[in-house]
Amino acid sequence: GGLGRQPSLRRAGFRLLVAGVLLAIPAIATGLLAYGRVDHSDAAHELMNLHRNLMLAAVGLFSIAVIWRWRRGNRVAATRRAGAVYGVLLAAASALLVVAADRGAALVFEHGTGIATGRLGEVVRDRERAHGHATPSRPLPPSSEARSGGDHVEGEDTTQAREDTVHTH
Repeated sequence: GGLGRQPSLRRAGFRLLVAGVLLAIPAIATGLLAYGRVDHSDAAHELMNLHRNLMLAAVGLFSIAVIWRWRRGNRVAATRRAGAVYGVLLAAASALLVVAADRGAALVFEHGTGIATGRLGEVVRDRERAHGHATPSRPLPPSSEARSGGDHVEGEDTTQAREDTVHTH
Protein backbone atom coordinates (compact mmCIF):
# COMPACT_ATOMS: atom_id res chain seq x y z
CA GLY A 1 0.00 0.00 0.00
CA GLY A 2 0.85 3.68 -0.03
CA LEU A 3 2.61 5.63 2.70
CA GLY A 4 -0.72 6.64 4.26
CA ARG A 5 -1.55 3.03 4.95
CA GLN A 6 1.52 2.25 7.02
CA PRO A 7 0.44 2.39 10.69
CA SER A 8 3.80 3.64 11.97
CA LEU A 9 3.77 6.59 9.55
CA ARG A 10 0.15 7.39 10.34
CA ARG A 11 0.96 7.47 14.07
CA ALA A 12 4.03 9.63 13.48
CA GLY A 13 2.02 12.02 11.32
CA PHE A 14 -0.68 12.33 13.95
CA ARG A 15 1.87 12.95 16.71
CA LEU A 16 3.50 15.69 14.64
CA LEU A 17 0.10 17.26 13.96
CA VAL A 18 -0.71 17.27 17.69
CA ALA A 19 2.74 18.69 18.50
CA GLY A 20 2.25 21.46 15.96
CA VAL A 21 -1.12 22.47 17.42
CA LEU A 22 0.22 22.38 20.99
CA LEU A 23 3.31 24.41 20.06
CA ALA A 24 1.08 26.96 18.38
CA ILE A 25 -0.25 27.94 21.83
CA PRO A 26 2.95 29.69 23.02
CA ALA A 27 3.49 31.09 19.51
CA ILE A 28 0.03 32.67 19.59
CA ALA A 29 0.60 34.00 23.11
CA THR A 30 3.91 35.65 22.23
CA GLY A 31 2.47 37.01 18.98
CA LEU A 32 -0.45 38.61 20.78
CA LEU A 33 1.89 40.11 23.37
CA ALA A 34 4.17 41.50 20.66
CA TYR A 35 1.18 42.90 18.77
CA GLY A 36 0.71 45.59 21.40
CA ARG A 37 4.35 46.26 22.16
CA VAL A 38 6.46 46.53 19.01
CA ASP A 39 7.15 49.70 17.05
CA HIS A 40 5.35 49.59 13.71
CA SER A 41 3.80 51.78 11.01
CA ASP A 42 0.15 51.99 10.03
CA ALA A 43 0.86 49.84 6.93
CA ALA A 44 2.59 47.25 9.11
CA HIS A 45 -0.36 47.32 11.52
CA GLU A 46 -2.71 46.16 8.76
CA LEU A 47 -0.24 43.45 7.79
CA MET A 48 0.01 42.39 11.45
CA ASN A 49 -3.76 41.92 11.50
CA LEU A 50 -3.61 39.82 8.32
CA HIS A 51 -0.72 37.71 9.68
CA ARG A 52 -2.57 37.12 12.97
CA ASN A 53 -5.85 36.21 11.27
CA LEU A 54 -4.23 33.82 8.79
CA MET A 55 -2.25 32.10 11.55
CA LEU A 56 -5.33 31.73 13.76
CA ALA A 57 -7.26 30.28 10.82
CA ALA A 58 -4.45 27.81 10.07
CA VAL A 59 -4.22 26.69 13.70
CA GLY A 60 -8.00 26.38 13.80
CA LEU A 61 -8.01 24.08 10.76
CA PHE A 62 -5.12 22.01 12.12
CA SER A 63 -7.01 21.74 15.43
CA ILE A 64 -10.09 20.46 13.61
CA ALA A 65 -7.89 17.86 11.90
CA VAL A 66 -6.47 16.75 15.28
CA ILE A 67 -9.94 16.39 16.80
CA TRP A 68 -11.24 14.59 13.73
CA ARG A 69 -8.35 12.16 13.71
CA TRP A 70 -8.48 11.61 17.48
CA ARG A 71 -12.20 10.83 17.42
CA ARG A 72 -12.12 8.66 14.30
CA GLY A 73 -8.76 6.99 14.88
CA ASN A 74 -7.71 4.81 11.96
CA ARG A 75 -11.14 5.28 10.42
CA VAL A 76 -10.41 8.92 9.52
CA ALA A 77 -10.54 7.96 5.87
CA ALA A 78 -13.14 5.22 6.19
CA THR A 79 -14.64 6.37 2.92
CA ARG A 80 -12.96 7.87 -0.09
CA ARG A 81 -14.93 11.08 0.43
CA ALA A 82 -13.89 11.40 4.10
CA GLY A 83 -10.27 10.85 3.14
CA ALA A 84 -10.51 13.53 0.47
CA VAL A 85 -12.11 16.02 2.88
CA TYR A 86 -9.42 15.33 5.49
CA GLY A 87 -6.71 15.82 2.87
CA VAL A 88 -8.24 19.09 1.68
CA LEU A 89 -8.49 20.26 5.30
CA LEU A 90 -4.77 19.61 5.85
CA ALA A 91 -3.82 21.16 2.51
CA ALA A 92 -5.86 24.30 3.24
CA ALA A 93 -4.33 24.63 6.71
CA SER A 94 -0.85 24.17 5.27
CA ALA A 95 -1.47 26.79 2.57
CA LEU A 96 -2.71 29.29 5.18
CA LEU A 97 0.36 28.58 7.29
CA VAL A 98 2.74 29.26 4.40
CA VAL A 99 1.02 32.52 3.41
CA ALA A 100 0.84 33.69 7.04
CA ALA A 101 4.52 32.90 7.59
CA ASP A 102 5.39 34.89 4.46
CA ARG A 103 3.39 37.85 5.75
CA GLY A 104 5.21 37.56 9.09
CA ALA A 105 8.54 37.68 7.28
CA ALA A 106 7.37 40.76 5.38
CA LEU A 107 6.58 42.45 8.69
CA VAL A 108 10.20 42.16 9.73
CA PHE A 109 12.12 42.38 6.48
CA GLU A 110 9.99 44.93 4.60
CA HIS A 111 8.50 46.98 7.43
CA GLY A 112 11.12 46.66 10.19
CA THR A 113 8.40 45.71 12.66
CA GLY A 114 9.77 45.07 16.10
CA ILE A 115 12.88 47.14 15.53
CA ALA A 116 12.90 50.27 17.67
CA THR A 117 12.38 53.38 15.57
CA GLY A 118 15.63 54.93 16.79
CA ARG A 119 17.54 51.78 15.89
CA LEU A 120 16.11 51.84 12.36
CA GLY A 121 17.71 55.24 11.86
CA GLU A 122 21.06 53.82 12.97
CA VAL A 123 20.72 50.92 10.54
CA VAL A 124 19.90 53.23 7.62
CA ARG A 125 22.89 55.46 8.39
CA ASP A 126 25.12 52.41 8.71
CA ARG A 127 23.93 51.07 5.35
CA GLU A 128 24.51 54.44 3.72
CA ARG A 129 28.15 54.04 4.69
CA ALA A 130 28.19 50.48 3.29
CA HIS A 131 31.44 49.30 1.83
CA GLY A 132 30.13 47.54 -1.25
CA HIS A 133 29.13 44.07 -0.07
CA ALA A 134 25.47 44.44 -0.88
CA THR A 135 23.42 46.55 -3.22
CA PRO A 136 20.03 47.53 -1.84
CA SER A 137 17.07 46.36 -3.88
CA ARG A 138 15.60 49.84 -3.76
CA PRO A 139 17.19 53.22 -3.18
CA LEU A 140 17.77 54.23 0.40
CA PRO A 141 16.43 57.56 1.62
CA PRO A 142 18.82 60.49 1.36
CA SER A 143 21.38 60.54 4.14
CA SER A 144 20.89 62.83 7.08
CA GLU A 145 24.01 64.74 6.01
CA ALA A 146 22.57 65.38 2.53
CA ARG A 147 19.26 66.55 4.03
CA SER A 148 20.91 68.92 6.49
CA GLY A 149 23.63 70.18 4.19
CA GLY A 150 26.39 68.44 6.15
CA ASP A 151 25.41 69.84 9.56
CA HIS A 152 24.76 66.39 11.01
CA VAL A 153 25.74 66.02 14.66
CA GLU A 154 26.99 62.52 15.55
CA GLY A 155 24.50 60.74 17.81
CA GLU A 156 21.64 63.01 16.75
CA ASP A 157 18.40 61.14 16.01
CA THR A 158 17.73 61.85 12.33
CA THR A 159 14.98 59.29 11.75
CA GLN A 160 12.13 60.63 9.73
CA ALA A 161 9.34 58.92 11.69
CA ARG A 162 6.25 61.07 11.56
CA GLU A 163 3.72 61.02 14.35
CA ASP A 164 0.86 60.15 11.97
CA THR A 165 2.60 57.12 10.44
CA VAL A 166 4.10 55.46 13.51
CA HIS A 167 1.56 53.22 15.15
CA THR A 168 1.92 52.49 18.85
CA HIS A 169 -0.33 50.90 21.43
